Amino acid sequence: MTLSKEVLHHLGVAPGEQIELTLLPHSRVQLKALRTKNSFKQLHSMLENKTNGAHLSIEEINEAIARVAINGMTDNPKKSES
Repeated sequence: MTLSKEVLHHLGVAPGEQIELTLLPHSRVQLKALRTKNSFKQLHSMLENKTNGAHLSIEEINEAIARVAINGMTDNPKKSES
């Protein structure tokens, strides 16, 4: 099944990530983003090959975690506007 970018964005899901579909009464369904428990593994993957071997400070790691929490896992991390 292919979902539009608008639907994926609304669910907070990046292309290729998983969703959960629940069948409801009266021919309805519910879609939810499937959240995994391996967020450190995802963070590591996101940062892999992006530091050119540099070590990151705690502050830089915390900023990356905050970007993932706000924007989801994307290859284009944008800082949120306050």
